[in-house]
Amino acid sequence: MEKEKGVLMMKRGWSVTFVSMGLSVGLLFGCSDDAEHQNEEEAADDTMEEADQLTEEEIHWNSGVAYFNRMPMTRYMLDAEDMSEITEEWLVVDLRDPSDFELQALPDAHHASWQDVAERLASLPQNEPVLWVSADGQTASMVMAMTRMAGLDSYVLAGGMENWEGGTEKGSKWLEDELTGADVVRHDSHESEVMMNRAEGVLSQGIEQSLFLLSPDELNEKLDELYVVDTRSEADYQSSHLPGAHHYPVADLGLSMGDLPDDKPLMVYCYSGQTGAQAASVLRMAGFDAYSLKGGMGSWENDDFEIE
Repeated sequence: MEKEKGVLMMKRGWSVTFVSMGLSVGLLFGCSDDAEHQNEEEAADDTMEEADQLTEEEIHWNSGVAYFNRMPMTRYMLDAEDMSEITEEWLVVDLRDPSDFELQALPDAHHASWQDVAERLASLPQNEPVLWVSADGQTASMVMAMTRMAGLDSYVLAGGMENWEGGTEKGSKWLEDELTGADVVRHDSHESEVMMNRAEGVLSQGIEQSLFLLSPDELNEKLDELYVVDTRSEADYQSSHLPGAHHYPVADLGLSMGDLPDDKPLMVYCYSGQTGAQAASVLRMAGFDAYSLKGGMGSWENDDFEIE
């Protein structure tokens, strides 16, 4: 995989070099405006050809790198203060059990299962923000990351409904009804279509694989089979971490993705599970077999499992 990525970077480097050389030669020898314009068009065509030659796997990878590179600036998590900015333009999607949703939900929220999202992703709005809600924020963080990589303007309620102290109402709306008859998204680029298809595929995989979440008990049984990734701060990692965990600060994952093994499942964790869930989802979208620790480091310590 690293070799392929290196080739990709070289291809891009050649395209940039070709453009620069074409312009320099035109200026140096005083070519006519028409000739220079033709050179620019040819260089642009070559650059577009390079983009067209990207494989789906390379597009998945590049999208993952881009997502991680944005995480130092935003993690798309809305707290109580941010929620005051929510307007009627937002689509609020609650991913919890239907009985919990019907008992208490955010105002104007629509219920959807993980499977509903997988089946109706292409019908979700591309031109308005979507807020994903779950019990503790972890499942919603996973769906948020995948749908954002697929082109949606997605966000997540930080801490989930378990930590929400604002207004609620009995849930009575269903995403399936809201999207009945909705147009299917038309992609404006090959890359957007590839990432939409990738998100649909990964969401479908999640239905069969327990939403890519492992409990502390499950992780403890499989610990030797996994490459464990700690995304917390350096200080907290040095203070204590899961046995054998490797430290990859989430802000640096865009630069260090190539150092992760692609022949072994990854277990990604953070403090409470939300950032780790985002990171695991992005890595899975990028091509890794990645999972998230349910409840993060906090749940592992609360269950008194071994730490280093």
